[in-house]
Amino acid sequence: LHATLLGDADALCKPEQGTDPLFIVPARGQLEAAWDPPPSPGATACSSTHEAGEGAAGAAVPPAAPVVLSIAGSDSGGGAGIQADLKTCSAFGVFGATVLAGLTAQNTAGVHAVEAVAPSFVRAQLEAVLGDLEVRAVKTGMLPTPDVIEEVAAALERHGARAGQAA
Repeated sequence: LHATLLGDADALCKPEQGTDPLFIVPARGQLEAAWDPPPSPGATACSSTHEAGEGAAGAAVPPAAPVVLSIAGSDSGGGAGIQADLKTCSAFGVFGATVLAGLTAQNTAGVHAVEAVAPSFVRAQLEAVLGDLEVRAVKTGMLPTPDVIEEVAAALERHGARAGQAA
């Protein structure tokens, strides 16, 4: 497992800012030497990774594209948080996995409420994802409480994560 803590991916959804976010670290060649991006601009890792069907008990077959795990909050307005991270993963042709650490009631006018996910449930999500998928990069967003931060750090350490550097 190679985990890299990255910055805000929301910039991709705001092209008027004029900068392309660096989301996948290390560079694609280091993520998986044999991986090729989707063949067309409209194709995404999420739409092409389950061609083999379903596994036991209806579980999805592991993705063929590199996996990026976003551990963050959910934005009910769809412009930030996990929702924006999944859009960024799709744009870069990688498979986005998620762990919800917090929930927000927000829209374009602002954040109206925040609810932290119980640390035990954050741990359960982390163990489910990290115990199954070959995560190549990790992006954190809103980690709403010290207990959630500790759960995330402990899980990444248990699974052998190490900090990386931007390419």
